This record gives sequence, structure tokens and C-alpha cells, in this order.
Amino acid sequence: MVKNMSRSVYQFNVADTNTAYNNMCYILSQKGFKNVLEKNENVWKWGTGLMTAVKYIKIEIPADHVILVSAWIRPLLWDEMPLDNSFVGVLPKEELKGVINVLQTYIR
Repeated sequence: MVKNMSRSVYQFNVADTNTAYNNMCYILSQKGFKNVLEKNENVWKWGTGLMTAVKYIKIEIPADHVILVSAWIRPLLWDEMPLDNSFVGVLPKEELKGVINVLQTYIR
């Protein structure tokens, strides 16, 4: 995992990029994520931010056999937050880490 200022980034090396991407999209939709365009980015979003932080996943394919997954939460009235160990948003962060683990398990 690589971290930038506000997002956690995971790199997955895959045998078949298209199959892995399609499997990821299926898994995310089954988990209730919606594919939306937000701030000029195509992202997968779960939640509204009223009861818990909104969860985001962005999928990028920088090269064949490589998929980058960016993940972050956005609590109400806060900016983006990476999936770190800080106390703010600990439950949504852990839930999103679980989704990343599921993606990792089923796309390799």
C-alpha cells in the first residue's frame, strides 16, 4: 500500500487486467457501491455521509497486469481521509479495508 495525503493506494498485479477489473466492479456493486462521477473522477461510492462517513474507491489501470485502487473516506464536514490508524472515522475505515481485502482475494 502507498499513501498520499488523503488517499490510500493499493497496487494489485493481476494475470488478466480486464477480468480483474470486471470482477472488482461486480464485487463493489454487490457490496452496495455505486459508480458515480464526482469532482471529475469516476469513483465507486457508498453512503451519503449522514449516518457514517462516505466510502470511496477509485480503480485505475496504469499498465497491463496492474490495477491501482485508491480508497478513502469523507466524514461529514471533513476532507478526504486515508485508511490510516487515526481515531476519526475508525469504523468506516475498517469496513473499507475489509472491502479492499475482498477485492485482493478475488482478483489475483
